[in-house]
Amino acid sequence: MSVRDGRFAWKRAAIIISFLMSASILCQGGVEAINGSPSYGMRPDQLYVLCLTPKAQFTSTMRVWNPSIGNLEVRAAGYGDVVVYSVKLLDCESCLAVSGNMAACYNLPIDKSAMGRVGSVFGGGVVLVPLEESATGLLLAMLMPVGDNLPLLMRNYSIMESSGYFYRGRESVKLKLVPKVAGNVGRTVWIDKNSGVLLSLEDVNWRGEVIQRVQTLEIDHAPELDAEGLRCARAALAMAANNRGTNKDATAEYASQVLGFKIAIPRWTPAGYELLGVRVLEGVTGRYPLARGVGGVAHLVYYDGLGLISLYERCVPWWAASTLEPRAGNVIEWEQNCIRYLLVGDIDPGLLLRMARSVL
Repeated sequence: MSVRDGRFAWKRAAIIISFLMSASILCQGGVEAINGSPSYGMRPDQLYVLCLTPKAQFTSTMRVWNPSIGNLEVRAAGYGDVVVYSVKLLDCESCLAVSGNMAACYNLPIDKSAMGRVGSVFGGGVVLVPLEESATGLLLAMLMPVGDNLPLLMRNYSIMESSGYFYRGRESVKLKLVPKVAGNVGRTVWIDKNSGVLLSLEDVNWRGEVIQRVQTLEIDHAPELDAEGLRCARAALAMAANNRGTNKDATAEYASQVLGFKIAIPRWTPAGYELLGVRVLEGVTGRYPLARGVGGVAHLVYYDGLGLISLYERCVPWWAASTLEPRAGNVIEWEQNCIRYLLVGDIDPGLLLRMARSVL
């Protein structure tokens, strides 16, 4: 692999993991469906929370799109208190279960006769998968609940509600999340008026260009209960709850100790963005593709309630050092004092460049 190809692969992996990180923002929404139309008596922010944590029983087929993966068909199943998204791959079924303040990525065998032979803490074929390695988690990160991050969202975005829309023959409510500060991302959702289930979602970058989309192709509001699917989802959620205490974000100080170099913190961030967490991606002996062969990587995540900015930092050997300078773009790479930096975000490139230049 050439140096140019290796650099491109590192950038692409960083973008994918940046997209994944939004799936770790998981807090209880606390909004229950109202009898009849859920839009009656609900504020736009409550309705938005409900559509990401629907309380209805349903099954649906969705098409998910973003520039990195193109189109992919995803199945969704709502069990009242649990929602499961699944994608069938060649060797397994990749699933994401969401319930309140908890989410779990897991795999199930395509051959259901193998369910009893696949090992896991709970048995029965449920194999918990780290978020970074889950195809479903990657695809559906934009559908995670906002929960306790709702105040942050409301500080940075206005939610405009309008009704009278029909999506594939179903009456829907349209919510548009508009950034209060120019240069940020935006979102539009269409919600089923009778059930509160999400029908469509579009995220746009600072220029208004669509960067990811979810579309419901068909939906059944009176499905037969998939007892086995619900059992597997509950098992995975229980496993994730048991592991929760061991997967907390690190601090910059801790990451510096582990990686052996001082983690730099930007002196300036775009208005509304807060440091969500710091993660350490393992090096040569680790499992994360981004870090293989290049030593450990620090990942700093900044969040404004909707948009994400990721800053990656890694040490490079003296013989590979360069004088690469930051240049405006949605992916900015530069180097100083043998530390390579990568900053990724869908905001105005001018804002991203200012943030890059403020890194100590």
